[in-house]
Amino acid sequence: MENAANEEKYGQQQIADFILNKTRQHFSYDQPSNSSSDFYFFTVSMYLYVQPILCVFGFLGNFISVFVFCSKPLRNASSNVYLTALSCTSFVFCLSNFLVWLETVQVQIIHQEVICQSIVYITYVCSFLTVWYVVCITFENFIVTVNLRLAVIVCTVHKARIIVTSLAVTAIVLYTFALWTTKVKRRGGEIYCDIEKEYQKTLHAFTYVDIFLTMAVPFIVMFFFLGAVYVKHIIVRVSCSRNCAFPNAKRPAKRRGGRTDSLTKITRVLLAIGSSYFILSVPSCVNKIRTIILYLRDQQEAATRDYWAVLQFCQMIYYLSFCLNFLFYLKWSVNYRKALKDLFQFLIYNRDSDSKTIEVPLLNIFSRKPASQEYEQVATDV
Repeated sequence: MENAANEEKYGQQQIADFILNKTRQHFSYDQPSNSSSDFYFFTVSMYLYVQPILCVFGFLGNFISVFVFCSKPLRNASSNVYLTALSCTSFVFCLSNFLVWLETVQVQIIHQEVICQSIVYITYVCSFLTVWYVVCITFENFIVTVNLRLAVIVCTVHKARIIVTSLAVTAIVLYTFALWTTKVKRRGGEIYCDIEKEYQKTLHAFTYVDIFLTMAVPFIVMFFFLGAVYVKHIIVRVSCSRNCAFPNAKRPAKRRGGRTDSLTKITRVLLAIGSSYFILSVPSCVNKIRTIILYLRDQQEAATRDYWAVLQFCQMIYYLSFCLNFLFYLKWSVNYRKALKDLFQFLIYNRDSDSKTIEVPLLNIFSRKPASQEYEQVATDV
């Protein structure tokens, strides 16, 4: 009877620790004394030296992006509202993840009351918001690519701000359970940020809700939207190839410099963000599904060092998605680079207020503009 209870508790602990993106340092726990493979030591080295680089780079890149997207030249496009929100959540997530990593160098910030609960809570909220902001970005890219006329009606700054705010409020309320199910505990003379035993079943139930909201639904939606966008691009390429093969064929008149050309330029950045997040999240999602299946079949995997290494390695691949967006902006967004250059020039040279400087009017972000005006300047907004 006692063994059955221990197995049940172990299964729930697996679900709680590894299915959700928890901010806990797995390698700090006592590991079984079994022999470890080269992959384990490789993953430990990656965690010690690569993960802090990812955290710092993601922190700085997203921090800069928040100010750039809030600048006057960029704040009046609906896509940039989502990109601003995504940069905010990625910035906070990378910061909290770095605080967890500090435990590796014996800086145990997270093992203190309030900080422990706050970091776990922030991680839940940021994970939820990140995936749904990427869904919004993917949806906007889908609308712009498939139906330009509908995009002018649907994709407005005002609607984007309502969606961003609604998602933020939902996440803040939904994950409050993390504040009262987590507590600082002492174990073996050491302090840990851990789950309250009496709330393990409650957390178990919330786990499946979180999986449904942050993995099942959003990834099905993103798969559909991304697939439709790629199919449309393939059709356009095939059509262009046929037109090149028959140069004398009659072609439809093409507007130059209009909203169609402007909207086309935004899709590359949005497509890169959606695709990279989807691909880099797959290993972590597969691991979560595998853990669930093993638990439901009462075949929990032994907590070997290699098992820990696989979990941590998949998480590091997932963390990479928080760093790449800044590179996508620099690579494909001309006006992002211009705004970034203005920002650095303002910080370095401290020009007078009458000169052309970057503005960050955070208090004036709720002004409305007609959708047509927004999309006529998309090429200069992203």
